[in-house]
Amino acid sequence: SENELFAVCGLHKKGYSLEYQLSELGAEYIETVETAPDYKLYKLGTSPVKPGLVKGEKNSGEKIEVDLYSISKNALGYFLDNVSSPLTIGTVELSDGRCVKGFLCEEYAVEDAEDITKLKKFA
Repeated sequence: SENELFAVCGLHKKGYSLEYQLSELGAEYIETVETAPDYKLYKLGTSPVKPGLVKGEKNSGEKIEVDLYSISKNALGYFLDNVSSPLTIGTVELSDGRCVKGFLCEEYAVEDAEDITKLKKFA
C-alpha cells in the first residue's frame, strides 16, 4: 500500500528517545522541514515532557522544525491507536505548501504551558 508522510516535532524526531516507535513500524526518516508560519510550540507539563504544536490563524506564529517520516497506512493506523490526549493527529501545513499528517496538540493543554515558539523547535 502507498506510504503516508507523517510529521513529528518532539521525542519521535530522528535521534530522540521515542524514534524507535516509528522505526519498529517500518517508518523511514525522509527529511527535516519547517511548517507554514502559522504554528506555536509549547512545552507541555507531561511526563516525559513533550511539545504541543498548535495551528493558529495564517501567519500568526512561526515556522516550526519537524521531521518527516514515510510510513505505511497500516503502520500509521497502528501508531495512531497509541497516541494519547492532549496530543492528536491532524493535518500539518509545511512551508512549501504540502499538507501532511502529523502531531498536533489540543488547545486546552497549552493554557498553562511554556510558549517555546521562538525556539522554532523542541529540545
